[in-house]
Amino acid sequence: MTRKLLPRDPVLKALFASSCNSCAMCDERLTDPQWPRVLARVCHIKGERPGSARYDESQTDEERRSFENLMLLCPNDHAKIDDTHAAEYPVERLIEIKTQHEDRCTQATESMRWRDDGARLNEVVAVFRRTDRTKHQYPKKWLRSGRPPHHALSRVVWVLRLGPP
Repeated sequence: MTRKLLPRDPVLKALFASSCNSCAMCDERLTDPQWPRVLARVCHIKGERPGSARYDESQTDEERRSFENLMLLCPNDHAKIDDTHAAEYPVERLIEIKTQHEDRCTQATESMRWRDDGARLNEVVAVFRRTDRTKHQYPKKWLRSGRPPHHALSRVVWVLRLGPP
């Protein structure tokens, strides 16, 4: 019996990060700090060993456990692509599913970051306008200017020091 080749830690971290911790097929959540174990299954696009679905004997062991050949799925979808409906999931289709899922995750996290930054800046301005600044201790240059500092980190400090409106 051949020994199972496990993906290296950087590959696992990249898989979870690029997949938003969700199944590439059904978007089911795969991790939660309060769960006793991770639900994710690290699945091979091209099979891991002879006899497995989509096995490619020309692949090296390193290629088999590379980021490009792996994807995260929930247990149900893993069984579907490898056992019950394997013929419906050729290599090309799985690569397409993985790529589309990673693209959705990238777009979601980028748009979330943008909205989050804009919301923070709007919150800073709104809190600043509603607050009586004379009750708080701020650096004199901030009080003289009558507006929050321009540097983003300083703005966050400004909001934190203002406290709730």
